[in-house]
Amino acid sequence: MPALLPSPLSHGQQALWFIYREAPDSAAYNMALPLRFTGKVYAAALQRAVRLVLEHHPMLRSVFGESDGVPHQCPQAEISHHWLEVDASQWAEEGLMAQVQRFSQQPFVLEEGAFRATLFQGAEAGAVLLITLHHIAGDAASLSIIGKQIVALYAAQLDGQAVNLPALPADYSDFVDWETRLITSHKGQRMAAYWQQQLAGKVPVLQLPTDHPRPPLQTYNGASLFIELPEELTQALKALSKAQHCISL
Repeated sequence: MPALLPSPLSHGQQALWFIYREAPDSAAYNMALPLRFTGKVYAAALQRAVRLVLEHHPMLRSVFGESDGVPHQCPQAEISHHWLEVDASQWAEEGLMAQVQRFSQQPFVLEEGAFRATLFQGAEAGAVLLITLHHIAGDAASLSIIGKQIVALYAAQLDGQAVNLPALPADYSDFVDWETRLITSHKGQRMAAYWQQQLAGKVPVLQLPTDHPRPPLQTYNGASLFIELPEELTQALKALSKAQHCISL
């Protein structure tokens, strides 16, 4: 599979590239998906499933760089260092999860790739496949699709079934082309003028109350708060989302 030619970044990617160049050691834009497997895991078959997904999605094997100050991305024929196996046989559940967290927070070198898969083998509670993706190469929806495709391809191999993925009608470079045409069109110029007018003047400072002092250095550490909504309210929200043509999960 030959390497493709470099292509431009979308405007969103350009922002993420700028942030990366300013703070290359930051893991703030790492996205992680840990997949737990019970029973025996066949590492070779799982690695092949990951490789097939990489072959199917050029963005996952893209590297990023600059030419004359202009950032670009370029899919590679292969990213050889995307796969790692880790012996987790000496870790209890708490230690395993701590290591999964630690590996997920390792910063990417975007000049070498934005995707990696780490298989933690030998833990008593089962193996864990950690998929880590930099936000410049995908989003949360992308990560969910990647995980489902890896699991499906792995299961197909174990069942002796044909291993294939549906053809892609377009790739990210098509979106970049569309975005460029839109921004440079008369419609895009009208949209830009509108938002320049809306956002003109002094930008207000948002002062949110905090329950503890901010650290001297920004860490990007956060937490998740889960709440459960009543079924009736959940369905009403989904109906409202559908009526307003919004995305709902």
